[in-house]
Amino acid sequence: MEKKIIQEIRNNILLSFLITVFPIVANALEPVPPPEFYASGPLSPFESTNIFASERSAFALLDGVLQQVETVIAATSCSQSTGTSDIDVFATGKINKPYLNFVTVYSPGSIFIINATLRPYYKYRGQNITINQMDYGEFNGVELDNFSASASYNSEGTAMTMANSVDVFNINGGYDPYQGRLSNDYYRIVDNGLPYIMGWGLQTYSRANYPTQEYWQRSKVLREDSRVLGRTVIVKDRIIGANTCRIVIDLFGDNNADYFWQSGTLTISDSIPSDPVYEFNF
Repeated sequence: MEKKIIQEIRNNILLSFLITVFPIVANALEPVPPPEFYASGPLSPFESTNIFASERSAFALLDGVLQQVETVIAATSCSQSTGTSDIDVFATGKINKPYLNFVTVYSPGSIFIINATLRPYYKYRGQNITINQMDYGEFNGVELDNFSASASYNSEGTAMTMANSVDVFNINGGYDPYQGRLSNDYYRIVDNGLPYIMGWGLQTYSRANYPTQEYWQRSKVLREDSRVLGRTVIVKDRIIGANTCRIVIDLFGDNNADYFWQSGTLTISDSIPSDPVYEFNF
């Protein structure tokens, strides 16, 4: 009996020690949960954003711009790139007509233009888009060359992937090759009677095929109607890399079934991912 009592005391002491040293499992940290929209599982196979062909073109072009900018940040630094540039987008979504689907970025003393060539849309499959840089280009005085990307949308317009490559001029007088991978999701909501397309995703970038940085991407698009002007905001926060960096595209203008024609700014700052995004307040 005494041995049993002594053993129980020892067990209680051991249990108290373990609880003190090792927290209860219920209090353990968990990875970041999924966005609320996906908390119950994948979207229905019949769910569709009904995004226009012009929007598919414009979104792909804007992601191409962001990938160009991210390589310059990687090749230099975020602090060297901070500031605001002007950006113009015109996209009709017309098949095999890159001259009707392009974006221009004006940074201090620099310019680059990329265009999109849309392939036919196939029901139950989706659409492929090829993006290329037009001639010589620069962003913030850093030369960009040989940019090319391939984007693919699913048939519902709820997912888009993109792979790209670009050569960036370095301080040694040569070019460094960068490769990017993007996976982006879209869903449609109506708020106060206004139609919005929301998006989020992840962007990775590699140098010489080794990953060096990753960005968390969010977007919010308001289609124009009789009450409001169209608006597009895309925000990218660096979550893997040398330091914090945020890129914000903020555009206003036309966004309808015939064409997407918007202008605005591209701003780079050292904001952290948890900082509020005031541009989303619309």
